[in-house]
Amino acid sequence: MQPKLLTSRLHKSSEKNAGGRMFQPVRDMLLRSTNIFLVTSIVLIGTMACGGDTDDVNLETITADPTSSPAPEPTPSPEPTPTPEPTPAPEPTITPVPLEVEPDAANGETLFTAQGCSSCHSTGTNTVVGPGLSGLSKRAGSRVPYQTEIEYVTKSIRSPNAFIVPDFFPDLMPTTFSASMTEEEIADVVAYLLELP
Repeated sequence: MQPKLLTSRLHKSSEKNAGGRMFQPVRDMLLRSTNIFLVTSIVLIGTMACGGDTDDVNLETITADPTSSPAPEPTPSPEPTPTPEPTPAPEPTITPVPLEVEPDAANGETLFTAQGCSSCHSTGTNTVVGPGLSGLSKRAGSRVPYQTEIEYVTKSIRSPNAFIVPDFFPDLMPTTFSASMTEEEIADVVAYLLELP
């Protein structure tokens, strides 16, 4: 009895599938009309969004059967014009802040110790953590193109990672000196460092 019940269920499901094929033309017609409606809606919405007048839209052309006439040939796009290569701009120079008084190298020496600079830099040629600063005035002006020795040392204090001395690593020097010293105090330290033998 079990096999007979199974057979009758399979027979009924195949009848349903056969019956579903009868509605294929109706389904195709509904899909076609839905597609035409969607295309018409998109064209009308696009025309209104672009500021066009919907009275100018020819709905017969839009809703025509796409298989009835061939699609127009696409118009070729013009050749793109080559973009000229940008020319590199020279490095901007740092203009020192005009000071009302001359920098005080003696105060710079005091600040050099008070700000902790001497714990990482010697005033001789030996390396502590950072490079020794003896003779800095002779080499500072040639480290970075278009920068004077005053500009180079000032920028090295304000933004120590802007230029890394060969054989040293970035992020060794604190970047807080612009906040912990005034412009005059930084100028005093620079004056002291450039006076080192």
